[in-house]
Amino acid sequence: RSGEKGHGFALAGTIIGYVAFVLTVILIVAIVVGVTLGASRLQSEVRGLSHSQSSAQPEKSDGSQSSATGTYSDEFCHDLFVVVQSARTAMKDPSQSDSVREAYAALAAVSSPHQESYQSMADILTNPTGVKADQIKTATSEFTKAAQSDILACAGRLK
Repeated sequence: RSGEKGHGFALAGTIIGYVAFVLTVILIVAIVVGVTLGASRLQSEVRGLSHSQSSAQPEKSDGSQSSATGTYSDEFCHDLFVVVQSARTAMKDPSQSDSVREAYAALAAVSSPHQESYQSMADILTNPTGVKADQIKTATSEFTKAAQSDILACAGRLK
């Protein structure tokens, strides 16, 4: 409007910004789905081990189970299973990505030894704008460790 040059560069910058945003959202969903699938496979392997070795920890009478990393309630183990299931569903039908966000939000709301890790992932999925790559890397790394530990602890209880 002012007659200055640079309209093409401004347009290119805007387009690159939108493309970067879309790729970031896709990357976050792919990481979450990948970690969830890995956790699902681990869950299957642990189930196989727990059936072949009947040395599972006894459950407490209050519906919680202890492990080396903390106490896991029935609600937590159920919500962890829902995250795995919703990620599987979203992989087959990407329009179901809202169910993944809802599952992470529910899991983050339940008290657990790794609640902060789940809350970080839920926050990223709920509002991916403005999230930096190093934040995503840190959150997914912490989430991966937490999910592996928690799935092992809940493996005998998930059905």
